[in-house]
Amino acid sequence: HEASRNNLELQHTLKPLPSLRMVWGGEVRSEKVRSPRYFNKSSVKNELQRVFGNAEWRVQPNLLLNVGAMWEDNDITGSDVSPRLALNYHVRPGHTLRASISEANRMPVLLEEYADTRVQVGPLLRRELFSSGNLRPEQIRTLELGYLGSLAQDKLTLDLRLHYDRVED
Repeated sequence: HEASRNNLELQHTLKPLPSLRMVWGGEVRSEKVRSPRYFNKSSVKNELQRVFGNAEWRVQPNLLLNVGAMWEDNDITGSDVSPRLALNYHVRPGHTLRASISEANRMPVLLEEYADTRVQVGPLLRRELFSSGNLRPEQIRTLELGYLGSLAQDKLTLDLRLHYDRVED
């Protein structure tokens, strides 16, 4: 078995205004696996490109708005966009309330998309692991409310989250 992954990621952070911080960047990745045992072919591969961006705007001294998104294109599932929106309110130093909504996509790994493991004994053939391919990405939508607090003179951090996740495919 042999696997290789090559990737290049670039990221740029900037602060165009005193109340605005931004980050953007991209990645290109190439994965290739040679494993006739798991794929019943010489090799499988996936090429991926992605671009992302996030902006953090301090609306007021105690209120922070985050907006971001990532566009991704890969050989297995094609293109999709994952957006995120979050609001953080600093009630007082060390105590923050937050609310966020996001959508993310998880592409199948190579084994999930291309698996074809066979065992043959004489004329009998048994497939132990098989994927028909053409899988769609899992889509995860999340709504979250949370509290982050620093307690006991900063010796204890409390991170409480109430969230609802909806996973499809």
